[in-house]
Amino acid sequence: MDFRCIHVVFAVVLCATSAYAIYPLMPSEELLSIARCVGTSKNQTLCDDFMKCHSYLAKPYSDAFADCKKVHSPDGIGQCTEDKELYFSEEIRVKLDDCVRQTVTQDLNEEETAEMDKFQECFRSFAKKCPGGQDQ
Repeated sequence: MDFRCIHVVFAVVLCATSAYAIYPLMPSEELLSIARCVGTSKNQTLCDDFMKCHSYLAKPYSDAFADCKKVHSPDGIGQCTEDKELYFSEEIRVKLDDCVRQTVTQDLNEEETAEMDKFQECFRSFAKKCPGGQDQ
């Protein structure tokens, strides 16, 4: 038996496994920039529509987000009004993002990956809808 063949097959499997480890969530900077823009928009309708994106989160991310909200935003999600913002402050938005990223450590299956693709597509669409662009 040629053991070189086994090594090659093992290397291919190892590469494929590492390529599909944790879902490649959009960078924190991008996610927080969009959340900041929408969250400080003073436009409740925009915020309500934005929150609908969370319905696309794959279960591991949805569960992590719910748990992280209980810890870092126990008073709810806030409002988008003249004197209030989504998740109350930038500090809380950063803590939520960090918490979710640290909580989800498992691989996603094909269906969950498709859900997360849809979530990110929805989330990114608000960069265009948000008044003043992402870096408000």
